[in-house]
Amino acid sequence: MLDASYQRGLPNRHRVECHATIGKKMTDAPENEALFNITGHYVQELKAVLQSESIVEGTDYENSAFNEKRRAEGLHLLRFHKTGTAAQATQIWEKHMTARAHR
Repeated sequence: MLDASYQRGLPNRHRVECHATIGKKMTDAPENEALFNITGHYVQELKAVLQSESIVEGTDYENSAFNEKRRAEGLHLLRFHKTGTAAQATQIWEKHMTARAHR
């Protein structure tokens, strides 16, 4: 099971969240979904980073439909075709943002 414990030390706008439980709250997601705590201009960067690691939109994941509540909370949802890819994507994004913060 994944949780958001690995996000410590990152600024809020760079934090990555992946919840591995199904729940009724907006911040809960099934294991094949990843909620990224990013603002809109990071979405294209996220997609580019994932593509550079051979995780491709349409093949490995689908972009979620616009959701005003999620957007207001600063969250962006991607639906992955495989559970393992969701976990891999969150780790890739966390490493990218950590490296970016140290530049």
